[in-house]
Amino acid sequence: MINDPSTPYFCAPHGCLETSLGEFPKGVGSLDIIPDADSDPTIPVAFTRIYSDIPNAPSAVPPSLLPFGSTIREVIPAEWIAEQQAAPAEKRIVYIPGGSPAVRRSVGIRTLTPVTYSAKLIFEPGSEITAITGATLPANFTLLQSLEQFLGRPVLPSDDVRIVIESGNAIVFYSYTHNVTNEPTVMVAPPVETAAVLMPR
Repeated sequence: MINDPSTPYFCAPHGCLETSLGEFPKGVGSLDIIPDADSDPTIPVAFTRIYSDIPNAPSAVPPSLLPFGSTIREVIPAEWIAEQQAAPAEKRIVYIPGGSPAVRRSVGIRTLTPVTYSAKLIFEPGSEITAITGATLPANFTLLQSLEQFLGRPVLPSDDVRIVIESGNAIVFYSYTHNVTNEPTVMVAPPVETAAVLMPR
């Protein structure tokens, strides 16, 4: 992971800047776009595409899997703080659906303030178990783990996971990574809505 956040870029007004972040060796980390003190303070519109080039992909991998990846728009922390502070806990839910054994799942929590959260593992046909209760994270902290690490127990591909931000403000995201190609699909959960998507097949 690269921890130096000071790489400078310049873009003319109404211009477009495109660059590769391929130097991130494992695809783990975050990208913060911060205007310089003497520049226009307007937050730019930014998109990040995350994918695997997989130059040595096995010949058995079908072309339809090469590559797909995902495109993510910028996340503005102030919006998450404003919406989460105005919402009850039952609205600060992130739902990670189960599905295909062809992918592995990870979850991340980037805190904006100190956070308390809980998580449940939901089994078919609807039974559930509370795996995390009253866990805390400090402000300005990023947690990134597989679902098994996060919950501290085995997780079947068909199991669903529900995370509740009980207090504080945090950006929750999760990913599906294909077991053969390592192609990632990253989902950033909305501040106060249940995030449910179909799992890649």
